[in-house]
Amino acid sequence: MKNHIGQFETLRFAASFWVFLSHILLIVERPMRFVAEGGLAVDLFVILSGYVITIMLLKRPESYTSYIFRRFLRLYPLYLVALVLGIMTQAFYAPVIGDSLFGAAEKSGFIERAALVDDNFWQNIAVHLTMLHGAVPDEALPMSALVFSGPLWSISLEWQFYLVAPLVLWTVDVRKPGRWKIAVPVLASILVLRSVTGPWWTAGVPSFLPLRLPLFALGIFCGLAWSRLPKISVWKVLAVIAPVMLALILLNHRAPPLFMWFAVYLAAGYAGRSKIADALNAVLCFKPFVWLGTRSYGLYVLHMPIVLFVAGTLLVPYASQLGRSGMFAALLATYGLVVACAAFMYCYVEMPVIAWGKRMKLGATPSVATGSADLKTA
Repeated sequence: MKNHIGQFETLRFAASFWVFLSHILLIVERPMRFVAEGGLAVDLFVILSGYVITIMLLKRPESYTSYIFRRFLRLYPLYLVALVLGIMTQAFYAPVIGDSLFGAAEKSGFIERAALVDDNFWQNIAVHLTMLHGAVPDEALPMSALVFSGPLWSISLEWQFYLVAPLVLWTVDVRKPGRWKIAVPVLASILVLRSVTGPWWTAGVPSFLPLRLPLFALGIFCGLAWSRLPKISVWKVLAVIAPVMLALILLNHRAPPLFMWFAVYLAAGYAGRSKIADALNAVLCFKPFVWLGTRSYGLYVLHMPIVLFVAGTLLVPYASQLGRSGMFAALLATYGLVVACAAFMYCYVEMPVIAWGKRMKLGATPSVATGSADLKTA
């Protein structure tokens, strides 16, 4: 079965643009149901990450050292660029988003960021350099997950998942004989952990891995089922999907990202077997969307510093003259600059580092899961 990468790259682009759009709607104080909720788009990234990591680990078994080194290289260089830009532009959060530009109530959380940065600057730098800032609750370090650049909270979530993904995949790989005996209690533990963690987590965003581990697990199972999908009736697949979606919704995961994920997943999986799937695939494989999707990491982590800088230096002083519609149009136009920066970083930062990482030969490390001398990640 072919890899239908185009469909999933377009999904990445859609999710990154969704987050961008939600942030400019926040600036112009125009709440729109679902569209203004960028956190829903992050749920799409989470599911997709579980799927992609699973496919990667199944196709290319390697030592845990090699795996985590390459994952680190995939995230860290561009993450550092985004972090530096976030530090340079975080002072714009208060005047651009916190202050009322068009009559809405002031958003105190965005106004407080500057004071929190001054009070805990080096502590925040330290946890951000580890990419574990999202795992720090507000009681320990206020607003650590968000303090420099809002989108970086989900990069911490991603890194937390990468650290344990091979072990999670090994425990829930139900294709292996007898693995259900391990998978069932592990899945139950994931659901219980999500329920127990939610009430006391105080970071304001679900940046702690247990809060989104069920969605990562959903992506893992979709990855495990990928090669067998065309052999199964779509009605049987839908019969499985329905209770899974219900369970996730009962765990307070909202429905729109789940519907979007399964629509793209099934369209890609049943390509050539359904007119509906082929019609959707014609849109999902549109080359400009795919091109943008391959650069979605940069689109996601770089857009906020760029938008804040442009808005804070050029637009906010003229907000009353521009009006809400004019401000929205001007902010929307910054997407061209975001795309240009993301494309530059993709060519001159992301791809060179990825290529260098692939050339590296790293030794095996002991397996914490099996005790063997060479932990294979599949």
